Amino acid sequence: MPSFRTDAIVEAIQRILDVPRTDRNSMVTMEIIQPEEAREAYMELCRPHDDEMEPRNFRYALLGYGCKPEVVGGDGQFSFDSLTKTLTVVIPNAIHQVPVVWLNSELHRNWSKIVPGAHFNDFECFGGLTFASFTGPYTYSIKEPDGMIRILGQYWPSVVMEVGWREQLVRLKYDRDLWFRGSQGAVRVVIIVKFSKTATGVKGLLEITTPNLNGEYTVQKRSIWPENEEEDPYIFLRDVYGPYRPENCEFAEDFKLPLRMATLRAEARVHLENLDLVPMARLA
Repeated sequence: MPSFRTDAIVEAIQRILDVPRTDRNSMVTMEIIQPEEAREAYMELCRPHDDEMEPRNFRYALLGYGCKPEVVGGDGQFSFDSLTKTLTVVIPNAIHQVPVVWLNSELHRNWSKIVPGAHFNDFECFGGLTFASFTGPYTYSIKEPDGMIRILGQYWPSVVMEVGWREQLVRLKYDRDLWFRGSQGAVRVVIIVKFSKTATGVKGLLEITTPNLNGEYTVQKRSIWPENEEEDPYIFLRDVYGPYRPENCEFAEDFKLPLRMATLRAEARVHLENLDLVPMARLA
């Protein structure tokens, strides 16, 4: 087993922070990491000091380790998967947050118009919250979703979003499994958004996964780019509520909450232009 030190993470981060803006969503990945080493790194880089009320700013921690202020543009995301024994730090770029903003927009601008009664106020949508209470083979895992929806007053989100730029799709699916299995079923929906830079433009994929009664996955797949004529995907409102559906709730079991692909494409296209990138054109 190789030894592990917190400054090894910082050294690796320093090497990726100077990459071009179009590649800025870069990753530091360390495998065969022991749980105690991963948690030690998390406490050092991300947790508050004794005299701080808020979680420690990751950017501030990197500066404290000697990273240059001009290249540490924002916060990073720290995660550890105790099943695959993989520690990952992601330095996001602007495109990384677009799907999260889109999910929040769909909730407040679209779903608020169609959710029956006053139940819309039961939901909250945000990101930036770290979870470390997983169970089973994921007991020692640490994970921050890119975005999430949960019922007010509950610990676990019912809907989680994971976004990737440099991350491989298979790694995002490892994250999906962590949420489903490590939360003991509390997470009902995982939305994966994967962007890839190619020679002919940026390719985008969206997958919405829900477990069925047999423990298998039901997956809706949509192409962000290149565009096609597929119908918009959706989430069942029953999955957003999970076991916390109000007794007076009026909606049917199959009530659908649509996710508008046109809105996602429009918002993402603006950020691509700011990065001097273009979407992959529709296939002939």
